[in-house]
Amino acid sequence: MKRTRVCDLLGIDYPIIQGAMAGISEERLVSAVSNAGGLGVLSLFGTGASRRQKDKLAAAVRSQIRKVKSLTDKPFAVNLAYGHGWDVRDLADPAIEEGVKICTCTGGDPKYGARYLKDNGLTVLHLAGNVRHALKGEAEGVDAIIAHGIEAGGMSSREEIASFCLIPQIAAAVRIPVIAAGGIVDARGFVAALALGAEGIQMGTRFLATHECIVDEKYKQAIINAAGGDTMVVRRKKPALPSREVRPEAYERLLGGDVAAAKHIHFGEGAGQIHEILSVKEVIQSIVEGADRILESLR
Repeated sequence: MKRTRVCDLLGIDYPIIQGAMAGISEERLVSAVSNAGGLGVLSLFGTGASRRQKDKLAAAVRSQIRKVKSLTDKPFAVNLAYGHGWDVRDLADPAIEEGVKICTCTGGDPKYGARYLKDNGLTVLHLAGNVRHALKGEAEGVDAIIAHGIEAGGMSSREEIASFCLIPQIAAAVRIPVIAAGGIVDARGFVAALALGAEGIQMGTRFLATHECIVDEKYKQAIINAAGGDTMVVRRKKPALPSREVRPEAYERLLGGDVAAAKHIHFGEGAGQIHEILSVKEVIQSIVEGADRILESLR
């Protein structure tokens, strides 16, 4: 597999990053991705502590990070939010004290914390859903941009730009490395991302359907059974961002009608290309080996 600036920036073998998923990206999944040569990303949300309980929140952050460190000595990242009521320091400070060196940042304008993170020694990956936000991140000194297309599960940009259009626009606009996210689940998506100007990928949905992921088996099976059109973008009122969720009419077919359990299920459009539950290592190796075969066939 081609080594890119993302590998050197993060100290990883393969430019494959696991997307942070609140309440899901915990120590087992994160360490498995890092141990397989990618970058696991720990979600610091869903800790049971609110931002008003700073001592409890800091203790929860430290506990989660220590669990990951007990399972891997490879690089991993934490996911932070700036803006929308969060003070980035509440999550960042205990993470920095625990020796974390990399973070992904979501949820707001980088002026609310990117420079603080950089000044405290973190490598910062800034998520952007349009060129304007990517340029803001670069101006604030972030190290790489995660170009996040509307195909991705969970929250997305209000502009709702598709990855195939977004990635080359951002890659042409910034000088720092670009990481592609949204709709990528396999080697074909990885190679396409490289062709569009990215130097790495971020995946969430593909890692949901792995043995190491803690979500219910029904959730995983729903991804396996899903077609590309089984999700939709739910447009919420400001300040909340649009979110991709399972279509209500797909609940019964995907989860046996268990609407109560399914109503908050998120996954991306790439689910239509996922046909089996694999280990994290198998997912990453299939991309590494598949990408090499595809690139060779294109010569």
